[in-house]
Amino acid sequence: MGSPVGTPGAEAGHFAGLFVDQDRRVGDHGDGAYNVSFQGAVTSLSTGVSTSLASTATSLSTGVSTSLATSLSTGVSTSLASTVTSLSTGVSTSLISTATSLSTGVSTSMASTATSLSTGVSTSLASTATSLSTGVSTSLASTATSLSSGVSTSISDLSQGISSSLAVQSTSLAGVSTSLTSLNNAFVAAGFPATQPNQGLQIGNGASVTGSGGTALGFGAHAGSQSVAVGTNAFAAGPDDTAVGYSANVTADHGSAFGANAAVHAVGGTAIGAGATVAAGATNAVAIGAGSVATDPNSVSFGTPGNTRRLENVTAGVSTTDAANVGQVQAAQTAAVSQANAYTNSFAAGFNYRLNQVSVRADEGTAAALAANGVPQAFNPSKTLVGVGLGSWGGQAALSVGASHIFEDGQFAVKITGSFDTHGQAGVSTGVGWQF
Repeated sequence: MGSPVGTPGAEAGHFAGLFVDQDRRVGDHGDGAYNVSFQGAVTSLSTGVSTSLASTATSLSTGVSTSLATSLSTGVSTSLASTVTSLSTGVSTSLISTATSLSTGVSTSMASTATSLSTGVSTSLASTATSLSTGVSTSLASTATSLSSGVSTSISDLSQGISSSLAVQSTSLAGVSTSLTSLNNAFVAAGFPATQPNQGLQIGNGASVTGSGGTALGFGAHAGSQSVAVGTNAFAAGPDDTAVGYSANVTADHGSAFGANAAVHAVGGTAIGAGATVAAGATNAVAIGAGSVATDPNSVSFGTPGNTRRLENVTAGVSTTDAANVGQVQAAQTAAVSQANAYTNSFAAGFNYRLNQVSVRADEGTAAALAANGVPQAFNPSKTLVGVGLGSWGGQAALSVGASHIFEDGQFAVKITGSFDTHGQAGVSTGVGWQF
């Protein structure tokens, strides 16, 4: 039967006897009891292995997920390779450790069967762990390679796309730069310098500005301080001059010339029209019209002595310093002539009346003289004669009454006569005579 109970040899014999008895029982009674015991061990082993593998798979999945998430953010290829190596080592170690633990537990309770089973399970689990590790490693390596290749390809495509876009933008910007350069060159060629005068502007080849606030526009145009010159060779000396037109020329202060070759040479002068000119000394004068010339201060000229002009559509003047149009002049002339005629007619009528009165008076005087002459004269000494005379002349009549006396010696006589005309006028005449 073996060694006594309580010694190692006895225990070994006991276990051996147990297995022999079990074999005998199997042979004698069937495999029910052994199957129950072995199935329980296998079930425990299967459950333990499944639980361990499930736990390991969960840990592996969590680790792979975490590691992959972390590794992808910092470097997919390197991190995945490191993760695969770590997972392979961890899985092998974990599975081998699990197999060893299971083997030890089975051996303690089941002796040689456990040893055989442990060896088989360990070999199987080691093979499984190796296959799982190899499969996981290969799968993860393939995934890492694919992921790394895909990310690299995507990054490469993105880089190429950005590079292509930047190249297009660079080409466009180069074109814009070329256009701006061409435009700038065109401005410079057109006489638009980059440097402009203080508070002024100059455009055109040869255009120039002296002083501040001047504007010169045109080939060879020149403007002085606070002046404007517009047109080829236009010249505004300044200050405060304006010259507009081909070769318009202002040489005096505060002058203005508008028109080709218009010129102002006097302070405050204004010339409007081609060739219009305000001569030197004609201060504040104005020349209006092509070729007009103003030579007197404070005057307005519409031409020259040999080239006069009419002003049309001029309204009637109102103030004493306003100009009068022809209608006003004609009306004034008519009124003046009418007044003159009235005066002349009145004077003539008065003169005629007075002349007529003189004529009447003359005729009356003549009639009175004739009447006085008609009075008789005394003719005897110491006698007095009273007489009446009548006279008529030019339709007028007169009556005379007179008296005469001759002294006694007959040598001395006197006479007095009074005359009256039809208009009530009266006259007296007297005379003395000596006879020898």
